[in-house]
Amino acid sequence: MLGLGLSAPASSAQQAPAVEVEVASPDEAEAPTTAPPRGIEIMRVTGRRVTAIEAEVPASVTAFDAATIHALGVQNIADVSKFTPNVEVRTAGATSASFFIRGVGLQDFSANAASAVAIYGDDIPLNSPALQLGGLFDLENVEIQRGPQGAGSGRNASAGAIRLHSRKPTGEIGGVLRASVGTYMTNDAINALIQTYEGAIETPIVEGMLASRIAFRLRDSDPYMKNSCGGAPPMEEREIFVGGQLGHCSGNEMGAGTSQTCRNDRVCANNGWGTCIDFPTPKPELAICNEHQFDRGETSRIPVGLARYVGDKHDWAARTQFVFEPPITNSRWLLNFHGSRLDQQSTLGQAAGARWGAQGKFFGTATNSGYVEPDQAEELADIADEMPSASLQEQFDVLGLNLARNRPLDRRPYRGDYNRVGQTTLDTWGGFLRGDIEIGPVNVRTITGYDGYKRSRDTDADFTPDRLFELLFDDRASQISQEIRIDGEFEKSFRWEVGGFYLQEELEAHNDLLISIGFDPKLIEREFTQDLWSFGVWAGFEWDFLDDFTLEAGSRYNWERKRFDIRENDMTFPAPDITASSQTHTWQAPTGLVSLTYRFNDTSAAYWKYSRGFKAGHFNSNSAEEPPAKAETIDSFETGMRASWLDERIRLRGAFFYYQYKQYQVFTFEDQPGSPPTLEIINANDAQVFGIEVDADIQPLQGWMPDALDDLLLSVRFGWLETEYLDFTDTVLRFKSNISSIPITLDFTGNQLINSPRFKVSGTASWPFELGYWGTIIPRYDFSWSDDIYFNMMEGYGLPDIDNQPRLPEFAIGQQAFVLHNLSLSYRPPEGNIEISAWVRNLLDERYKTYAFDASQFSKVVINFVGEPRTIGGDISFRW
Repeated sequence: MLGLGLSAPASSAQQAPAVEVEVASPDEAEAPTTAPPRGIEIMRVTGRRVTAIEAEVPASVTAFDAATIHALGVQNIADVSKFTPNVEVRTAGATSASFFIRGVGLQDFSANAASAVAIYGDDIPLNSPALQLGGLFDLENVEIQRGPQGAGSGRNASAGAIRLHSRKPTGEIGGVLRASVGTYMTNDAINALIQTYEGAIETPIVEGMLASRIAFRLRDSDPYMKNSCGGAPPMEEREIFVGGQLGHCSGNEMGAGTSQTCRNDRVCANNGWGTCIDFPTPKPELAICNEHQFDRGETSRIPVGLARYVGDKHDWAARTQFVFEPPITNSRWLLNFHGSRLDQQSTLGQAAGARWGAQGKFFGTATNSGYVEPDQAEELADIADEMPSASLQEQFDVLGLNLARNRPLDRRPYRGDYNRVGQTTLDTWGGFLRGDIEIGPVNVRTITGYDGYKRSRDTDADFTPDRLFELLFDDRASQISQEIRIDGEFEKSFRWEVGGFYLQEELEAHNDLLISIGFDPKLIEREFTQDLWSFGVWAGFEWDFLDDFTLEAGSRYNWERKRFDIRENDMTFPAPDITASSQTHTWQAPTGLVSLTYRFNDTSAAYWKYSRGFKAGHFNSNSAEEPPAKAETIDSFETGMRASWLDERIRLRGAFFYYQYKQYQVFTFEDQPGSPPTLEIINANDAQVFGIEVDADIQPLQGWMPDALDDLLLSVRFGWLETEYLDFTDTVLRFKSNISSIPITLDFTGNQLINSPRFKVSGTASWPFELGYWGTIIPRYDFSWSDDIYFNMMEGYGLPDIDNQPRLPEFAIGQQAFVLHNLSLSYRPPEGNIEISAWVRNLLDERYKTYAFDASQFSKVVINFVGEPRTIGGDISFRW
C-alpha cells in the first residue's frame, strides 16, 4: 500500500501505483475480466482489477489472505509473525505484545506502551497495547507494511504498520460456519481439548441500499500445563521443615550435599543455601511445593486449593457491520460495532536459578530464596553420574548449555511450581462510521472511531513457589479518532491527496507489586494516568511524468502531547513512603517520503524510496521521578523490485533497505541489587539496520501437466537483517559487598538489536488434486525457520556482573535457531460448499522460548516464556 493511499486509475497501459492491495482467496475475490490460471491468488486493487503481482507499488508489503490465515492456525498477529521474515512479535501474556519490523520496535509491556508499529483494524488505529492482540476472525487479509510510515493517512510509525481488514457486507445472502477441534500431543503436557468455532451470516436488509454482516468467534482451550504446587494439603497436615538451615547441608559446598544431613532420605540440592528436597522420589515436586520455605523451620506457605493443571484459554469476539448506499447520492457508509471478552488463567512459564559467587557461575541452580527447579536438579544429578570426574563447575556448565542453548529449557517445560495461579480478563468494545463520498472529481473519506477496554491481570511473574515478584494489574482506557482525507486527479496522470488525523486517549492503571527482598515481603502500589492527544496533517501526490516513470512524494506534520500523572506508595515502611509526579510533554516533527518507480514492462518494475520516520517520547510507568524517554527519528533508504516470468509461473518481490537511527528507544529490565526488576525505556544514541527481503511464488507445473495435477504452488519468504547499536551505554548498580554497591557502565555498542534474527525463512507447498466427481484433495506443508534471537542488549548472555563479565551462558536470554513445521490435508467435494481438514502444527514438537528476561541481580532467577507444543486436530466448514 502506498503511503499516500491514492486510488484513481492511471491513463495508460503502464498504470500508476495503486492504493490498497488486498489479497483474497480465489473463491471469494471478484472475478476478473480474464480468468487467471487456477491456483494463482487474485490480488484485488482499489480502482481496478489485476491478475498478477502489483508491479508498481513502492513498498515492501506481505499480505496473508483468509485461506492462509486459516491453514496456518493463526489466532492473533503474533502467530502471523512466525511466518513473516523480518517481523517479530514478543508476548508476555495473553494481552501483552510488542511488535518489531526489520529489527525496529519497542519491547514494552506496560499499559501505556507506545509501539513503533502502528496497528490498524479497518483503518482505525488501535493505540493501546491491550487492543492490539485480539483474535483474528472473518478477515479479508492481514497486511504487513515494512518501513517508516512517514506520509499519508493514519499515525506516524517508525517501524511499519500492520493492517487487519475484515470482510464487509456485499448485499448477497450467504454465510460460513467453521468448527475446529484439536489437542496438544506431547510427552510432558496434558492432552487438553482445544475448540474453536467461528462464522458469519450476511443478509440484505433493503435490496441495493442496506446490507449487514454479523461475524463471531468462540475459543475454548482446556489446561495443558501441570502445576506441582496444586492440591497442597491443609495447613494443619503439613510437616515442619527442619532439614535445611542456612548452609547446613554440607557447609557451603555447592551441590555436594549428602542425605546424612537431611531427614527422611532427602538430599541437599540447593547449592549453598542448604534446602533439602525429596530427591529422587516419584514426586519430587511435592517436597518443593508443599514443604519448601525460607529455611526458618516453618511449614509451607503454599496456598490450599491451587489448580493442578493450568494454561486454560477462553475468549469470544463478535462484529456487526452495516453498509448503507443511499439512492441518488454518490456515497457509501459503513457502520461497525465490535466487542470481545478474554477470561483465562494468566500465562505461566519456566524459571531457572542463576546463582554465582566465589565458587563459580551456575545456571539451573537455586534462586535467591533457595528454590531449585526439580527437573533441573534431576538433570544435574544425571550429568554428575555421566561425568563423575568432572568438577562441579564443569557439570553446571553442561546443564547451563542444555537449558540455554542445546535443547533449550528443561526436560519438562510444561511442568512448573506455581504458588499463584491468577486470572487475566479483558473486555473490549468499540465501533466506527466510515463514509466514502464522491463530489464531482473529488473523493472524500471520513472515518470516526471509538474503542475502549477494561483489563485485570493477576500474575505469578517469577514462575516459582516463592513470592519473588508477583503482579496485580488493573487498567482501562478509551480512545476516539477522526480522519478526513480528500483526493482527486488531473488529466489522469497526476493524483493528489490531503488529509488530517486526530486521536485522543485516556488511560487509568493501578498496579500492585508483591516482592521479597531477602526474606522480607514488600508491597509497592502504583497508580498512574496518561492522557494523550495526537494529530497530523498531510499532503502528497503521484505523478506519471513519463510512460514508464512515476514520482511519489508526501509529507506530514506530526504533533503529540502526553500528560502523565503517577503516584507510588511503598507500603512496607513503618509509614507509607509516597512519591508522586505530574509531567506534560509535547513532541512534534515533520516526516515524509519521496519515491521513484520505473516499469520495465507490464509485469516488472523497480523502485527507489527515501522516507523519514519519527516516534514521540515515552513516559516510564514504573518511575515517579524519571523524565520521559526522548523521541526517536529514522532515515530510511530502500530499493526494490517486482517481476514475473513465464506467464506468471514465477513471481518475485524483493527489497533492500538501510536505516539510520537517532535516539532509538530501547526497552530494558533495570535489574538492580535490592530492587525489583523494573521496565524502563532508555535511548540508544545511534543505531543502524540494513537487510534484504525476498518473496517468491512458483507454479512449476502450470501448463505442463494435466489440469487436475498442475496447481502445485511453492512459496518462499526470506529475510536477512543486520542490526547494530553504534553508540549505546547505560549505567547500573552492582554489589561491591553485601552492604554496598557501585555504579558500572555497560557498553552495548556493536551489539545486535533485540528481537532481530539475522536470517528468517518461511515457505509453503500446496498441491490441489482435482478428482472430478470425487472432489478435490489439498495437501499443504508450511515451515518457518528463524535464526538466533536475543531478548536483551547483551546478545543473550544476561546483564554483566561488577567486573563487566557475563553471568549467564549464551542464549540464557535468547533463543537459538529453530524451525516449526505444519502439515494439513483438506478435502472439498465438487459442490465446494463443505471443506474438511486434518492438521498437525509444530510437527516435530519443537521446544522454544517466545521470550525471556533476566532477574538474576535481584532474585537469582531467569524467567522463560514457552512456545506451545505440537497440536493435532481437524476442521470442518460450511458455506452457503
